[in-house]
Amino acid sequence: VVMEGQRQPAYTCWCFRLMGRLKILGILIGLTSCRVFYEVVEYLPDNSGNDLLFWKGVLRVDMKETILDRHVQNRDNRPKNVCTWEPNTTECFTMLSEQLLLKNASETSNTQQLVSKRWVFLGDSTMRYLYSHIETIQTNEAAIHWCKCQTIKAPTCNMYEAFGLTKKIGNWTPPTQYLEGPIDYGLAEPHCQDCFRCHSMLFHCERIPCNYTSTSYISVEFARDVEMQTELEQTNTTQESVARYLQNKECLKDPFICVVNTGIHDMLILDSDGDTFIENVAWYVTLIQPCCRHLIWIQLTAILDDEAYRQRNWVIELWNSKVQTLLQGDRFHNWTTVVDPYTVSMTWPHNDNVHLNQSYYEAFSALFSPFLLYGDLENPSTDKLFAQSV
Repeated sequence: VVMEGQRQPAYTCWCFRLMGRLKILGILIGLTSCRVFYEVVEYLPDNSGNDLLFWKGVLRVDMKETILDRHVQNRDNRPKNVCTWEPNTTECFTMLSEQLLLKNASETSNTQQLVSKRWVFLGDSTMRYLYSHIETIQTNEAAIHWCKCQTIKAPTCNMYEAFGLTKKIGNWTPPTQYLEGPIDYGLAEPHCQDCFRCHSMLFHCERIPCNYTSTSYISVEFARDVEMQTELEQTNTTQESVARYLQNKECLKDPFICVVNTGIHDMLILDSDGDTFIENVAWYVTLIQPCCRHLIWIQLTAILDDEAYRQRNWVIELWNSKVQTLLQGDRFHNWTTVVDPYTVSMTWPHNDNVHLNQSYYEAFSALFSPFLLYGDLENPSTDKLFAQSV
């Protein structure tokens, strides 16, 4: 039990848990196969009475690979949660359909229901490019009228009012070097983003739940950064602030489908081996987990490897692989899907070192658009949905 504000070290080895009731054997294996994790957790109550346990950070000391590690990684008795995306293919669509559509009780009907009609896209400018094609198909006049909804464009500095949060009073806490962002404009100007064009687009409805599909985009440039810091909510990072915002939107009553990506900005501050990045991703994903009915992780796309920039494709490939391994683990597997567009992006035309051309984002948005349209049909057909995805 963790009391409010209490920080509690927990010394755990995952192999202990794997052994289940074979405690003695588990201890023997644990002592010889792993070293200690130091976990710090903090209990943060919210105003709605629904308390969330925020994982504040993890210092990974060391861990040796064992036969048990390889056994877990190669276990094939559970559904696959990773797909490779290419235009005009259905692998990712089929996988998402299995995760996002609830089967009808009637065996004679192919009508199904989405697990949630609220979507939130979280990421940097690459996600913003994708969302620019999503938002054009999402506008629903019925939702705007019936649920009294409006789209709010948040500024890239002092964005707290748009999020319904309170700006931290007093000195802004700068980032810890080699751990978290920001590193550019957001570092020079507290409470600002590095990306000055990444305006969050928040779809707010007075009526919750609203029985219509809605989408929002939230600018999150790193897996861990301190661009947003709040006072009353007592958050020190953007990721904690976003988690609080989603919670305030009654996510426990009406959860989101979360589409998430990060990594390009993280490469400017973190070691190329990706260990700190993976710890940050695990922390970030854990923060928003209570609000995400399902999380779709978008792998990083290839860059042009321009020598003027620090990002490199070999690092992208390594980090993508490590994220995939993380999300295939027991902790995240059941509620995540990993969509990997890296291979096709290697030969796709680019607008600059990082961003692909508009045709890519338009084609990629077709993976999501059928689900967004499907949610508001009176008699949705999975057959028609499948046809629209290719």
